[in-house]
Amino acid sequence: MRKVLFGAITMAVLVTSQSYADTIDFRKPIWNPNGANAKTVNGVTVTAEPGTATLFWATDDGFGIDSGRNDRERDEINNQEHLLITFANPFALSGVLITDLFEETLDGVTYDEIGEFRINGGEWQAFSGFATRRDNPNGEVFFNPPGLDDVTTLEFRADILDGGARRNDFSVALLEGTPSVPEPASLLLLGTGLVGLTWQRRRGVAAAAPTSESDPCTRGTGGR
Repeated sequence: MRKVLFGAITMAVLVTSQSYADTIDFRKPIWNPNGANAKTVNGVTVTAEPGTATLFWATDDGFGIDSGRNDRERDEINNQEHLLITFANPFALSGVLITDLFEETLDGVTYDEIGEFRINGGEWQAFSGFATRRDNPNGEVFFNPPGLDDVTTLEFRADILDGGARRNDFSVALLEGTPSVPEPASLLLLGTGLVGLTWQRRRGVAAAAPTSESDPCTRGTGGR
């Protein structure tokens, strides 16, 4: 009984410890990937795609992707690169902070850089940059995605509808939201219910077990 109760409490503690803070700030040193392809912190994993790429990280911009020698912007997400974020427990996403998303000029044509994101493998949705570098020197864009309460994957890429001719590139700095995990009170109720069911099952097994008086193989022979 004590072992079962200890197991239920341990399970509750482990599940609770996987919850996320309201803000996931990728600019903090804890997210430094040290040149790796992926980085995991408290149940949140950030991965650079394609698999041969590595995560680029900076304290002012957050995550970009370095896909090698031919990468035009090795510190940002561009061309065929994807940044994939996965959550061990569902996350209620309410906001995203993007950096390095600017107004650009190419061949005399001025345009806003465009990035795209999708939630849980759904449709790609676009976001664009601010008008001038002067008014927004770090190219910061904060937007509230029309997201879901139970986000398990969040993916970013640059817009490449023009074949990559435009310099659409950016970094992902921060996520806002709340964890979609059971509250401690609910976990305690779950653990208590499991303990009760286990106790009842043990009592039922004990009541059904044969005794020496009812088992004909163990009764006396009447003095023969």
